[in-house]
Amino acid sequence: MAQQQQPQAVNPLPKERQEHYQKRMNAESSTLKELQTKIGKLQNKVQQLQLQKQENEMVSNEMDVMEEGAEVYKLIGPALVSQDVEDAKAIVTKRLEYINNEIKTVDKEIENVNKQHEKQKKAVVQVQEDFKSEIERMLKESSKQ
Repeated sequence: MAQQQQPQAVNPLPKERQEHYQKRMNAESSTLKELQTKIGKLQNKVQQLQLQKQENEMVSNEMDVMEEGAEVYKLIGPALVSQDVEDAKAIVTKRLEYINNEIKTVDKEIENVNKQHEKQKKAVVQVQEDFKSEIERMLKESSKQ
């Protein structure tokens, strides 16, 4: 049995107009993909910072419960070097402050990129709507003739 072919939709737009919309859609879609990639990278960065924060909080908590006279060592290359407890606590506290500030900065950047992403999604939809509107207009004009 031979299959019947479905009638193909007729696109009344001239080829150059079709190419125009295709180029716009490709450009808008490409920008959208770039923003999605950027969001993913920023989210990975936040996860990495959160992990560093947890590690440093664990170290800070351990230092808070150390017995009097306990020693702290810092790994420098392959060697463990004795370090003053108060200096070590101050370093970890400063590191936590830095990490928290970095997390806030990256979160703000994610928020900004998400806003750009939403605008870009609207731009893609707008190209689709413009294309559809122009086809509808052309169909109306051709039906009047």
